[in-house]
Amino acid sequence: MGCVLFQVTSNPLPPSPCRACFTVGYVLFQVPSNLVLTRLGGPTWLPIIALSWGAVAASFAAMHSPASFYVLRLLLGIAVSEGAGSCGSPCAA
Repeated sequence: MGCVLFQVTSNPLPPSPCRACFTVGYVLFQVPSNLVLTRLGGPTWLPIIALSWGAVAASFAAMHSPASFYVLRLLLGIAVSEGAGSCGSPCAA
């Protein structure tokens, strides 16, 4: 079992446009979202993050084209980057 798990996880996936869209949104909005967190504070910012992530995730049900999928992946990366520094990071104090 451990050998099969190692084979699956040690094989890198080829690059894909949908992962690139997510990563671009995540990387570009990480610092600005943490600046907003500093300015607004956690009790105000966390509900905004949750609502934005929920709205983007629910929008996947209405997509009809590859272009809308890529746009939603970009927006999902932005929504995830908003919460990455404030919800689970050990550096967030």
